[in-house]
Order: sequence, then C-alpha cells, then structure tokens
Amino acid sequence: MTEPRIAPLTDPSPEVAEILGMAGPPDRPPLNIFTTLANHPRLLKRFNVLGGLFLGRVALAGFYGMVSCVLNAARVQRESGTPGWPSG
Repeated sequence: MTEPRIAPLTDPSPEVAEILGMAGPPDRPPLNIFTTLANHPRLLKRFNVLGGLFLGRVALAGFYGMVSCVLNAARVQRESGTPGWPSG
C-alpha cells in the first residue's frame, strides 16, 4: 500500500490550524496522525483531550509511561504485519 487510506489534511481551516498548533512543538509541523485526524475536527479535539490526560494526570512515572508507549507501538507494528517484526 503506497497511499494512505485517509489522507492527511493539507489545507486546514483557521479553527483546525489552531488545534494543530497545540499538537506539538511550535517550531515543527504537526505529525501525520494529527493532520489525518484533522479531517474530523471534533475527533481531533477529543484525541487531544485524551492525550492531555495521559501526559498530565495519569499517575505513571515518566519511565513507566515511556515503556508502555514503546510496548504498545511494538504491538501495533507486529499486529499490522510490518516486515521485520515476528508475527505472534
């Protein structure tokens, strides 16, 4: 598959651009996951709220939070059949 199933938004409205501006460092463009979610602004807002809960209010220490992110990313890559990952 060479084309994404849902293409990232390339020309956001001013409201969506403001939300995307909060999705990462100000000196870098937003990640594709955010620009793809920007196709549905309501979903993008809710996703940012969920991310904020994990980053700000969950009682995981920084190390354990990072470990859980890495393990989840590995699981997703393995389940999606990415070459180089053992199928499980």
